Amino acid sequence: MLLERLLQSLSEKRFKALLIVCFSMILSFSEAASAQSGRKNKNASSPQPPVAVEPKTDAPANPPPKKAAPLATIIVGGDKNGSTLYTLAYYVEDAMAGCMDRIKESSRLETIGGGNMTRKDAIDRAKRETASYVLWLEVRTERDPAQTNLTITYYVFTPQTAKIFTSGHVYVGDTTASTGPVGVGVPSVTKRMPIDYQVKEAGREIADRVVSKFLVVKRN
Repeated sequence: MLLERLLQSLSEKRFKALLIVCFSMILSFSEAASAQSGRKNKNASSPQPPVAVEPKTDAPANPPPKKAAPLATIIVGGDKNGSTLYTLAYYVEDAMAGCMDRIKESSRLETIGGGNMTRKDAIDRAKRETASYVLWLEVRTERDPAQTNLTITYYVFTPQTAKIFTSGHVYVGDTTASTGPVGVGVPSVTKRMPIDYQVKEAGREIADRVVSKFLVVKRN
């Protein structure tokens, strides 16, 4: 009987030990499966690495607007030998310089120097031109009983035909000085501004008139 009880006790202990081992194995497998599932879920929920995006290149800047084609090119010339008064030649140069400077300020007209030319030379030059106009200047003195005035007469000749596109004259200053050594009065340099400046201003006035005429005609 003692032996049977002992065997029975050992069997019960072995059975319990076996149950404990089985339970431990089942628990270990369960924890391992749970850990593996957690790793899978973690890997599934982890954010994907960002896709490399090529940097956008700046759009090319808008090209600067093209400069409008000039309405016309004007050749500026003057008669430096039209008078026996040698100072008038310098006045012609000053008037031409002032006229060309002012035309260059305009964005719609171009100008080039024509040098010394008589009125006939200016007409012949215009006839030879296919597109350029010829602006001709002449400095003259006008005397009356009280004083002598200096004026600049101008003509613009049309290319090919040499027809007069526009013309006129501008007075230089208000008064003139007494008669000079050659018997012809010259403008006073003490009235307002020096004479060379006044002549250049007269040239600029001529340019303003010519430019305005072109803008009106070409617009219509």
